Amino acid sequence: MANWNEAVGPWGGVDLTSKTVAPVYVASTNFFIFGEDQETPLNSFIERKAMLSGKGSHLMVNKIVPQILGPSGATVQISVGGAETPDGAITWEGPYNFAVDEDSFSDFVITGKYMAVRYASAFAGVTIQSYDIEYEIVGTI
Repeated sequence: MANWNEAVGPWGGVDLTSKTVAPVYVASTNFFIFGEDQETPLNSFIERKAMLSGKGSHLMVNKIVPQILGPSGATVQISVGGAETPDGAITWEGPYNFAVDEDSFSDFVITGKYMAVRYASAFAGVTIQSYDIEYEIVGTI
């Protein structure tokens, strides 16, 4: 594509004509795909933003200890981010791979006034049951 006049779709956009659309059912922290091809991994993520408000303090997350069920060895990518406002831009650390039944925690060093956590996986049957966040107050504003 050389210029705007020759563009047949959105500039820099994605051609969706070759994509297959399948309904997705989200129940709590489980992801399921319906249709003919249920064995194809569904790249999905669960994200929580603007949590652990320091109420004027800066927080530093040191560790995430997730309780994840799924096939042994299934990989979940964990990221932790920090922002200065609840709706502000998030600076992410990670993703770091977490193997089900092999790992027990992921280490991080990320600061912010408001924190965010993201879990991503393409493995079927992965369930994020809960997670603990180890953090400390590192300064006040």
